[in-house]
Amino acid sequence: MASFLFYVVIVLAALGTGAVILAVRQTNRYFRAVTQATCVSCGAAFGRVTGKKAKTDFEEAFKKVLYENPGLLVNPTREWPVECPICGTRHKYLLDKQKILAEEVDVEGQ
Repeated sequence: MASFLFYVVIVLAALGTGAVILAVRQTNRYFRAVTQATCVSCGAAFGRVTGKKAKTDFEEAFKKVLYENPGLLVNPTREWPVECPICGTRHKYLLDKQKILAEEVDVEGQ
C-alpha cells in the first residue's frame, strides 16, 4: 500500500511540474510575439522593454481581480496592454488570437 501511494505522489508531482513548464513556455511564446510585433500607427517594433511592461501590467491586473473576487472561477479576458514606445499608441495583444488591436484596427501578431 505504501509503495502505491509513493507512485501516486510521484505521478501527481510530475503532472504538476509538467503543467508549470507548459504555462511558462506559453507565456514566453506570448512575450516573444509582443516583442516582435510592430505598432499599427508608426511601424516601430515594440521590443523587450515594452513586452516586459505589457506582461507585468497584465499580471498585476489579474492579481487585482483575483484579490477583489476571491473564489473567482471565470476565465478573465486574456489580453496584454501594449503601448508603443515611439508614438504612444495604445494596443491590446489578444493572447488567444495572437493579434494586436489598436484603435479599432486589427493587425495579425508576429
